[in-house]
Amino acid sequence: MPDHMIFHIVFLSQILLGSYFLPRLFLAHKKAIFKKYPPDEYPKLYPRPQAWYGKFHRNYLILSYGILLAGLVLLAVLVVTPRSGAWDQSIATWFYLLQVVPQIVLEIMWSKELKLMREINQDTTRKAELRPRRFSDYVSPKHLTILASVYLTFILFVFYIDQFDFPWFGGYLNVLIITVMNLFFASMILWRMYGKRKNPHESAQDRERSIAVVAKLLVFISIAVTITGTLSITISALDMRSINPIVHSLYLQALNVLVFRFYMHNYVDYDVYKAQPLATERRA
Repeated sequence: MPDHMIFHIVFLSQILLGSYFLPRLFLAHKKAIFKKYPPDEYPKLYPRPQAWYGKFHRNYLILSYGILLAGLVLLAVLVVTPRSGAWDQSIATWFYLLQVVPQIVLEIMWSKELKLMREINQDTTRKAELRPRRFSDYVSPKHLTILASVYLTFILFVFYIDQFDFPWFGGYLNVLIITVMNLFFASMILWRMYGKRKNPHESAQDRERSIAVVAKLLVFISIAVTITGTLSITISALDMRSINPIVHSLYLQALNVLVFRFYMHNYVDYDVYKAQPLATERRA
């Protein structure tokens, strides 16, 4: 089967996974939470009217389906249009960026939710964690070792490939890009570790788990990006660049699954969102 036909199949998988299956799975997860922790019993979890959440979830699904339709139309154009396939990797990348728009909207809405929670929060008690936070508390030494090994291997690999003077090879710019990415991810983790608590109801245990989830996610993404970069350079060096779009689309799909797993983690103590019990009358 020609490489461009394989790309069409893989790109269809990217369209369906990111704009149909994962959004539906995410909404099913949200509906299960809504049913198990209803607003009348957990009012602190829902600072907006109940109807607002149903409307927002419908709009989220409509947006995802709109992107799904756009992807299917784009794929149909790619199938019927004669082309070289030189832009296939860029097409997969730009469409992935379009697919993450609903997640960006979710992040914006969640930030507004937290702001509303802080505004209506009546609890003036502030709790501070006395134990200092360390990076190793959130990412295991095994994962850090894998990350460091993959990063150093990539540097040595770039040093080796650079001696062949391939006209398409970016040289040490590749190392700079991966290094800047790792520094940016590290700063995001540190910001989560030492930044202000955004959720006024979040328990100390939940905050620790939340930091750990974000830290592990970013470490896994860094490892995946570095390995994919190494594989892409290897494919190009072997003069097999026509399969690069296929590999890239598969990588983007794996990245999509990782991000959705982050949004759907269940390690939350919902008891902190319960209604406050009525104060008992003083005994005479």
